Amino acid sequence: MNKNTFIKDNIVLRSLADGDQQAFQQVYKACYEIVTRSIQNMSASKNEAEDIYHASLLVLYEKTKEADFILECKLSTYVIAVARKKWLKQLEKEKRLTQKEQDYAELHSHEIANSYFDINSLQKQEGQRVQLAKALEKLGSPCNKILMAFYIEGKKMSEIAQEFNYTNDHNAKTQKHKCLKRLKKIFFD
Repeated sequence: MNKNTFIKDNIVLRSLADGDQQAFQQVYKACYEIVTRSIQNMSASKNEAEDIYHASLLVLYEKTKEADFILECKLSTYVIAVARKKWLKQLEKEKRLTQKEQDYAELHSHEIANSYFDINSLQKQEGQRVQLAKALEKLGSPCNKILMAFYIEGKKMSEIAQEFNYTNDHNAKTQKHKCLKRLKKIFFD
């Protein structure tokens, strides 16, 4: 995180602690999309994601009241981490955890008390997401669209073959494999 972001986020947090409504609205708008989308990607409905987001903002507000609280990552990274933890707790309580979510929860169950997340891990993930987005952009069309259709939208190869005018599933799968190889080359070089 650069120094300006660090200073700006901590100024906003101090304003939040002082009850500044404008600071709250600024945080709400700045983090809403990224946090709710992150929670929806973990199997939450839109309403569930919004509820978790609101609860996470309350946690943030309470933390700002602590005199020794200093944000050491981007504000959105912190709120995402709190929201993920809250969502996993809710899923566990409702017995709705998938295997992937159980693994994630178990991995993070051994954290230090009062720590909501491993900040270095989240910062690394955030950096990798940015790097991946740049690599996908550099990859160009149709490869980026094929990979997004398969990995993000969860489309089947038959749907991709039809959408991108391949003669059959096998040809679409071959093209996806070639695109993935190119993406890896761009990403890791």
